[in-house]
Amino acid sequence: MYRLIAFKTMKRVVFSLVVVTAIAVSTAIMGCKKEKPESEEVVASPEYVGVIDFGEQYDFAILGKDGSGYFYEFQDEKPIPERLSIYDGNKREVNMVFNFDEDGLPKTIISKDFTVVLGNYTGNRFDAVIITKDDERHIFENIETDIYWDDYKNDLNDLLSEVKSSTIVRKSSIGKWINKNIVKPAVKSVNTISSAVACGVGIGVSTTGVGAIVGVPLALYGCTNMVLNGLELLDDLGVIDYESPEFVNAIRTNGGDMFQNCATMVLTGGAWGGAGCVISGATMIKNGLDSIENRKKEDIIIGDLLLQSNNIFEIFDELGIEINRGINPPQIEGTYFISPLVLVSSNFADSYSPGYRFADMQLSFSEQNNNNLSIACSYISGTQIANGLGAFITGEGNKFSVYVETSGTISGHPFKSVEIYSGEITYSAIKNFQFVMIVTQEAPTSMKKGQGRFFIDQDGFSEKILGQKSQNSKIISDLSDETGLLPAGVQSTFK
Repeated sequence: MYRLIAFKTMKRVVFSLVVVTAIAVSTAIMGCKKEKPESEEVVASPEYVGVIDFGEQYDFAILGKDGSGYFYEFQDEKPIPERLSIYDGNKREVNMVFNFDEDGLPKTIISKDFTVVLGNYTGNRFDAVIITKDDERHIFENIETDIYWDDYKNDLNDLLSEVKSSTIVRKSSIGKWINKNIVKPAVKSVNTISSAVACGVGIGVSTTGVGAIVGVPLALYGCTNMVLNGLELLDDLGVIDYESPEFVNAIRTNGGDMFQNCATMVLTGGAWGGAGCVISGATMIKNGLDSIENRKKEDIIIGDLLLQSNNIFEIFDELGIEINRGINPPQIEGTYFISPLVLVSSNFADSYSPGYRFADMQLSFSEQNNNNLSIACSYISGTQIANGLGAFITGEGNKFSVYVETSGTISGHPFKSVEIYSGEITYSAIKNFQFVMIVTQEAPTSMKKGQGRFFIDQDGFSEKILGQKSQNSKIISDLSDETGLLPAGVQSTFK
């Protein structure tokens, strides 16, 4: 069992608290601020150095003498953030990771002790779901910051226009943009949004049961962290290329414990030896990071669902579907014939009674990737056809659950639903197939938000087939009332 706590209308004005902490940060920054160097190749701050085009792992890095490391990844050929990884030199581990969506807005914050899933960005507010390592789930709504998301995205678009019009942009070996004139404002943008969101969540949860576990570390990074809040530091930060001679000197003085062995390699391997050592270290960090994120994937799936409806798991329990958790699901690729598909229960005054038979379904799974728990699904049900829907899969042994969030229109009105397929895979079939559909955004002629139906394959055996199989043409009842299993123009909103 899990514990779920929801906090509604949390109107935290983060700006006032950020101002207080920013004063302390600014004072600290001024203490180590030097005169701006004549050459950008000279390291300005004795505490930090910026490294551009950090091999094939990162686009940019800020290395601290204290052993800290801030590693930035941007979307291909765009100055829009993809991931920020914060390395703790004392613990020799990745301490916190920020992942961003396609618009550059934070979508997850990950650490070994908790996972934060972010979304529903509106105006200057957002919602957050926190899942602890003990599987406690907390929902915080309407967290307020001093940043308006549309303004932030407009600033990113301005940077993108500069990249497109620049004549001095060069591509790294993996095709990403690199430009010294643009990377600093791009990093500033990442730091600004990351610190605002982390500070907002940190302050928001400070008085709750997860204050010590989640609130304190997020507030420290979001509200007071030297690099994330030290915009003046970024102005004076020296930016060097990891292939340059200056890089060797930088890692001697700024690499900290993280790269202490690399500086000594310069004596035997020269500049390339030192650079190669640092890149190897960065590769190890990224491999460890990927491992952490894969272990957290199930938490992210759960958080995404809770952002759509904060009581969605209570609805699953009410309807009676079995959800098979775990990060080692079985291989289920193939096409399966779900017949007879019958209604088991509804959580509203349904016009269909339990036992009513709906149109048969041909359900296909493909592109399963257990490293990131992703899968694609397609189906035919009655007159409804959906292809290549992005989904996630969890499970252990032979049991699995597939999660799909879909969106489309019904008579021109937007419609969204969450669906889960569960069962036990065998060589030739799915045993005990279960299927639930819950509306998360209703249309005028659909089921209402929060309403759902639970179905099973009544004979408990959904055979694996090749190609298409004829369906019972007399059964035309659709699964979301008048409009079919899914709306027109259906697509998955899971990426």
